[in-house]
Amino acid sequence: MARRALTRALLGGLLLVGLLAALPFDEVGARPRAETATTTRPDDEPPIVGEPCRDTHHYSVKFVVDTDGRLSAVFMLAGGTTSGSIHLSPSDVRLAATHDAYVTDVQLGSYEPSTGAGPGTLVCRLNPTFHFYCPVTDQMDQLCLTWVLPQGSHRTLHER
Repeated sequence: MARRALTRALLGGLLLVGLLAALPFDEVGARPRAETATTTRPDDEPPIVGEPCRDTHHYSVKFVVDTDGRLSAVFMLAGGTTSGSIHLSPSDVRLAATHDAYVTDVQLGSYEPSTGAGPGTLVCRLNPTFHFYCPVTDQMDQLCLTWVLPQGSHRTLHER
């Protein structure tokens, strides 16, 4: 009974603040927004054969209360083909009350000659493997929640 009261109190507080919104960089909500292949070279210079490139995907996070009463982050991964979830730490629960979050993954590749376009045309050929990427720390193969201030004020809490 105490657990149920705690869950209701948590839900009541979280609903006042709201927890689910479209991310500032993605007006369509939970769908990933792929970025174009990126490198460290200036945009006005053409790529060279073998130069690294990548395709970056951002996925909005939904905050849900699990059946055990804990708040979790639920998100898509791997180009939107699968999903993941993690329980939030106490400090992340506090952040979730005032912020939105997203997770990021990338596919790595290199610029290679195009087989279908004219001679000299290079394309970013991506490895099919997806890697977690933490933009805040610039660490590859590390899953992290990136916290952002919400744009929208109308949000709902989803339970699972």
